[in-house]
Amino acid sequence: MFKKSRKIKAAVAFLAVLIIGLLVMMVISLVTNSSERKGYARTNITRMVSDRVTVLDVDGLPLYSGEYAKDRVLREAMFPILGSNSEKKLLVDAEQQAVSYSRFFGPKVTDTTVNLTIDRDLQVNAYSALEESGFFGSIFIANYETGAIRAMVSYPSLDVKNTENEVKNDNTKKYLNRNMLAYTPGSVFKAVSAAAVLENLSGASGKKFTCTGQYKDVVCYEKTKHGEETLASVLLNSCNCGTTYFSSLILPEAIEQFVSVSKICGSDLISDFDGGCEQGTFTTKNIGWACVGQGEDNITPIAVANYYAALANGGIRRNFKLLRETEIDKGSRIMMESTAAYITKALTPLAANQIKCKSFAKTGTAEVDNKPSHAWFVCALTDEKAPKYVCVVMLEHAGGSQNAKKVACDYINNNILTKGVRDK
Repeated sequence: MFKKSRKIKAAVAFLAVLIIGLLVMMVISLVTNSSERKGYARTNITRMVSDRVTVLDVDGLPLYSGEYAKDRVLREAMFPILGSNSEKKLLVDAEQQAVSYSRFFGPKVTDTTVNLTIDRDLQVNAYSALEESGFFGSIFIANYETGAIRAMVSYPSLDVKNTENEVKNDNTKKYLNRNMLAYTPGSVFKAVSAAAVLENLSGASGKKFTCTGQYKDVVCYEKTKHGEETLASVLLNSCNCGTTYFSSLILPEAIEQFVSVSKICGSDLISDFDGGCEQGTFTTKNIGWACVGQGEDNITPIAVANYYAALANGGIRRNFKLLRETEIDKGSRIMMESTAAYITKALTPLAANQIKCKSFAKTGTAEVDNKPSHAWFVCALTDEKAPKYVCVVMLEHAGGSQNAKKVACDYINNNILTKGVRDK
């Protein structure tokens, strides 16, 4: 009886030790650094996962279905978003989500579907528009009310089916997303300077200035004499002298503060996509040229889109989003509603007769040292019969802003407006 009792106690003790050991191993497994598990998934089972991930556009059309698209244009258009299996982009993140890792049973792969806000037609046609323009650059389109990104393309881009050869011989930065690179913004920045003035100078809208083609060390394009102007006509005429004059009426610190609040130099403007956005800079070392978008200003196309979206939203800034399931950013007010209304009204004539719906817009010719200027065009569609989109076209070293304006207007008229108001 005594011996039997000892055997039972020994068995119970052995089981207790075994259970405790298993529990300890499970705890260790659960607290294992997540990056280690991700690294395992990435380095050992990429081939197992890649054919289990499906990426769909806003209408449920495939952008990636276990393999890259057969169409070259779609492959290249989507590279800045999807990346490749060796890039830290959306596709790798999706592949890692498809893997559950256990130290006991190893990796378990499940089917994963990623639903994007991208419109496949708009994405492909935007890339084609850049390709046909002959200039390197970017196009960014988003719904300014919801933040949903409809197109984000960078040209030229990598063809993932020929990545190794292209990277080896690449001197055109195909692997970079130009929407996330900082450029001299030129006159598209004047809407920022104008807002800073309106926010900090009482009665600014009623003040006047006479442009003679030069004010202090700042000159207008070809020394054009714009004559008597209000702040609104300064914006419409894209007057360098007027912008400098009105900006000089407030403290440099006030401009810096507004730039900070507006996040025009921000690098975290997309809630659910880490693309390595470059942080822009703003200094007031030379206040005149800084406020007209020259000097040391460096801003990304996405940041420009984000700011003009805030103008269209009556002064409310919200982050963009790429994943359909991401909640709409509630946003934050960066300027008074009256300030946004003043600027959008002033800029409305710039797109008249060229974009076939009501909108407001701004051009920008950004001078760079010893090279042709960068060309910018940004607009927001405000017509009831059009989707609520903000669109930014940036062309590297394309010369005058008319080149970006033509690409943007043709694209909007022939692609966005043909779809009507439909949006999701």
